Amino acid sequence: MKLGQHIFFYCILIILLIRPLMLFLSSLSTSHTMDAPTKSTMTFAILLTSYMEESRREMYNTNIMRWLNESPFDIYVVDSSGLGTFHFSHPRLQFFSFLQKQCIAQVTQSVLEADSIVRALENFALSDSNCDLVFKVTGKYFIPDFLHHTKDIPKGTEAVFQSIFSQSWQNSECFGMKPSLMKSSMSMIGRVLMEEHLSELLKQNKWQIFRLEPLPLDRKIPRNDGSILPHL
Repeated sequence: MKLGQHIFFYCILIILLIRPLMLFLSSLSTSHTMDAPTKSTMTFAILLTSYMEESRREMYNTNIMRWLNESPFDIYVVDSSGLGTFHFSHPRLQFFSFLQKQCIAQVTQSVLEADSIVRALENFALSDSNCDLVFKVTGKYFIPDFLHHTKDIPKGTEAVFQSIFSQSWQNSECFGMKPSLMKSSMSMIGRVLMEEHLSELLKQNKWQIFRLEPLPLDRKIPRNDGSILPHL
């Protein structure tokens, strides 16, 4: 065989040997890409509800700083004590404090919280045009790695709820809604507990919802009744 024929033969042989290897490597790359976790394309805001009496101030401040330092979200804090002040500022933080009139305090604590949420949405001008979902989080809680827990929420989701629920009860430490939906839903709470109200809303409406996995907590925070939730 001539030299040129030898070169041609070896080139063909190399191609035949390399092609299966390239196909194998390509399949690995494709598989890795498909299995990689996707991030939600939705935009979220965190609304922390609080009552900043002196005994709780340090707890709230610690959680607010953690939300700012350990998450990428815009953080909105509403305080219904009228006493709240901050000695720090942050480009992703907005704060609103008002004195909740006790003339409505003859109803449940949930009604007071709903009133606080509606006031906050109005004060911060949170609407469907500037964020897809507002997550209301009780201010005593910081949820580690919350971005990870929201990564699979599909576009178009109208409401997000915790994993803890029953036929007539939906835990309410953390829930998300479209701003307009949250405002209308909180405005019609009546004189019931928030957990009962959310459960009833789920029964009455055919929203596109997403239910979160259990949200682990890295700090043990007692509730009003003294119990401690291991997760939300």
